Amino acid sequence: MNHSTTRFILTIFAFICFSLCILSFSAWAGQVTLEWDPVSPVPEGYKLFQRTEGQPYDYDNPLYSGSSTTYTATGLEAGQVYYFVVRAFDSGCESDDSNEVSFAPTSGEEGLNDTNPGGNSGGLGGDSSGSDGQSGSEPGTGDSSGNDGGDGSGTVIDNYGTNSDPAAPEIVTPNQIGNLGLTPRLVAGRFHDSDGDGHAKTQWQISTTADFSNLIMNRVCYNQLTEFSLTDMILDTETTYYWRVRYTDSAGGTSAWSDVAVFSTTDDLTIGDADGDGLPDEQEVEAECDLDGNGQKDELQSDMLVVKTAAGDGLVAVKCNSPDVQVVGLKSLLPEQVAGEDTPPGTMTFGLISFKLFLAEGVTTATVTVYFSEQLEPDAKWYKYSIEDGWQAYEYAMFGHDGHTVTLVLEDGGIGDEDGVRNGIIVDPSGMSLGDGQSSDPAKFSIPGCFIESGTTSCDFSQAMSLKVVSLLMLMGCCLFVGCRIRKNR
Repeated sequence: MNHSTTRFILTIFAFICFSLCILSFSAWAGQVTLEWDPVSPVPEGYKLFQRTEGQPYDYDNPLYSGSSTTYTATGLEAGQVYYFVVRAFDSGCESDDSNEVSFAPTSGEEGLNDTNPGGNSGGLGGDSSGSDGQSGSEPGTGDSSGNDGGDGSGTVIDNYGTNSDPAAPEIVTPNQIGNLGLTPRLVAGRFHDSDGDGHAKTQWQISTTADFSNLIMNRVCYNQLTEFSLTDMILDTETTYYWRVRYTDSAGGTSAWSDVAVFSTTDDLTIGDADGDGLPDEQEVEAECDLDGNGQKDELQSDMLVVKTAAGDGLVAVKCNSPDVQVVGLKSLLPEQVAGEDTPPGTMTFGLISFKLFLAEGVTTATVTVYFSEQLEPDAKWYKYSIEDGWQAYEYAMFGHDGHTVTLVLEDGGIGDEDGVRNGIIVDPSGMSLGDGQSSDPAKFSIPGCFIESGTTSCDFSQAMSLKVVSLLMLMGCCLFVGCRIRKNR
C-alpha cells in the first residue's frame, strides 16, 4: 500500500472526534470568531459551513476552506440566528460534521452583560452540557450558557436542547407488494419539521426479518432523501423483505423510524436467470474459455464466474483469491442501464460489471481478480457508480502487468461494498474506463454521499482499522521475505 493510501487511512482514523466552539464575538461589527479542535495526523484542511435558521447547509460552498483552525465570520445581521459546523478533509475523504454551534448577534450595546459562550453546544455525540462535563473554563468544554464569566454580546443557543426532531416518515411504496424485480425504488413521504429545519440526511434499511436483526442494506444518504434506488445484486429472488426509513434535520435531530413496510421479489425465470446460477441467461458463455490461463475451463471452476460483456463482444470473469470468499452472481451492464444520462468518465469499453460475494464467517475483506478477454489500455482506470455519489475513481484497484486483469480489494460493510452493512455479503457495481472524462474525482466513500452508519464516524472506523491491519500484514510479509534472503545469502 503506497504512502498516500496509508495517509488516507490514518486521516480517516483521526476523524473520530473534533469539536467546534465560539471563541469570541463582536456585536457592533456583526462578527463571530470560531475555533475547532485540530485532528492528527494533520489533514489537508478544514471546511466551515454556515446556515441561517430554517435553512440547510450548502456543503458544496463552504464559508471557509483552509488549514487554519480558527475563522472569523463577518457581516452577521442582528436578529438572525446563525449556525456553524466544521468538517476535516484529506485525500478525497471528508469527515462528518462536528458538533453544531449557533450565534445570534444583537445590535448596539444590547447584551453587553450577557455571558460569553465558554464552549460548544455538546461535543460530537455529546449533549448540551459539554462533551467532557466541565464548567466551561476552556473553549470547547463548557456548557452552552458559557459559565466562564466573559463579556461581550450575542447569544449562543443550545440547539440540542431546543431542537425538535422531525416527524417520522410515511411509507409510500413498495408495501404489501409481491413479485417485484431486484432493483425497486423505495419511496417515502415528505419531510416535516416543526422547527422549519432543512432535511439533511436519510437512513434506509432493508432486512429479511421484521425486527431488522438481519440487515441486508443499511445506507445513510445526503442526496437520496425521499427516494432510494437499489443497486443490482443486493436483493435475491423469491424473498420477502422488510424496509424502514428515518430522517435527520439540519440541526441534528433524528426522527423515529417509519412503520415497517414489506415486499417480496419475483422468481429467477422472470429476471432472466432460468437456471438460477447467478448469471443472466443471455450472457452465459457457450464456448469453452480459460481467461485465467491456468489450464482449467473457467466455467468448471467453483471460485470463478464468467459472462459475455454487454458492450462489445468480449468476455469478463471474476475470480476469488481466497477459499473463504465465493462469487455467487455476476452480470455485465451498459453504463446507461445504471447511470441513465449521467455521463460516464471516459469510454467504458466493456461496460460495468455487478457481482456478489459470500464471505465465510469471520472474514471481512475480499480480494478478487477481474479477467478480460481483450487487452486493456495503459491509461485505464477503475470506477464505481451509484445514484447517490455518481462516478467515483476506485482507489483500491490494481491493474495487472499482463494487460488483461484488475485486482480489487473490497471490505464487507466498507470500501467497495454497496449494501453498507457488515453481513457476510459484498455487492460491487464497477467497471473499467478509458480517459479522465468529466467526473474523475478521487474515490470518497462517505460524506457527503452515502456512508455506513458505524456509530463512530462517517469514514468508517472498522474500515480504517481493517485496512491498517492489511497494511501491517503486507509489511510484515515483506520483512520476512527480506530476512530470509539475507540469511540465505549468508
